[in-house]
Amino acid sequence: MSAEKQEHEELTALRQRLEALKIVVSKIEHGGFNVASYSEPLFCFDRPDLESVAAVVEDTLRSYLKTFYHVDKITVSTENITVEAHKIPVQRVEPKFNVKPSFGGDFTRGRELAIA
Repeated sequence: MSAEKQEHEELTALRQRLEALKIVVSKIEHGGFNVASYSEPLFCFDRPDLESVAAVVEDTLRSYLKTFYHVDKITVSTENITVEAHKIPVQRVEPKFNVKPSFGGDFTRGRELAIA
């Protein structure tokens, strides 16, 4: 396979993955909107209006493509897809303590440890 064809296939797969990215916009109780993705590229922003939400999503995706895949000339747009409204119950919790793991025994047996 030629390098050009392989690059085309990789970019096509990337485009399909980004088009399938789950991005959710939620109304914030005190006003404005929250927009968050559920997989890479992960992001979460609060914005005052829906126009700002679309702009930050488009800019974030363009920046992601430019930074990690060196794709400079790309058009990104968003489309709002309606969802069935449902509320997730909120439960307030109070932190009691943190948990720190510790390990005993022969944890390094037969291994050489290196710091990356």
